[in-house]
Amino acid sequence: VHYGASYGWYLGVAVLPLANVFALEFTAPIWVAVLAVVFLGERMNAGRAVAVALGVAGALIILRPGVEGFSVASLIVLGSALAFAISHIAIKELTRTDSILKVLFWMAAMQTPFSLIPALANWTPMDGTAWFWAAVLGLAATGAHYCLTRALSLADATIVVPMDFLRVPLIALVGFLAYAEAIDVWVLVGAAVIFAGNYYNLRREHRSAG
Repeated sequence: VHYGASYGWYLGVAVLPLANVFALEFTAPIWVAVLAVVFLGERMNAGRAVAVALGVAGALIILRPGVEGFSVASLIVLGSALAFAISHIAIKELTRTDSILKVLFWMAAMQTPFSLIPALANWTPMDGTAWFWAAVLGLAATGAHYCLTRALSLADATIVVPMDFLRVPLIALVGFLAYAEAIDVWVLVGAAVIFAGNYYNLRREHRSAG
């Protein structure tokens, strides 16, 4: 599931502006909230319900079905977000019985042959610069997965996943500065709606914990 999510995400990065990809990716907390209730027995309170509702509204603003901004690639990224949510739920369940490093090891071990088969069919030699960035990507991704898995072992998935939304404004700035990508105002509006729902949920959870 995580391999499929990653494949869809990379496809989105290749054909869509970075801000669009990350904004759509952050519909994942919506799916996590629903799936956590069904599979993990977590509570669906008012804050989480609001986050789900605003998340759906934000995604529709970004996708704008029926208008020029809509694309198949956007749907693929949206499906990727759902797959990432399923992966988060699986990680949360696995950390109840297995160590964090064991979960990370088997995820990498299983995804390697999955990705190797299509990679060999399209492989081209890489130069030193490409190998450097591939190594950076591998280290950064492994570190990110470790932090996420550790966080999921300590708190509810519906608390952890929305906090990842902080990447959206940063990646929009990176896309603008590094790749001269225009920032679509509707992407910002949709991202703000999704963020508002997640923020409201986190505030309620913080007050309840206090």
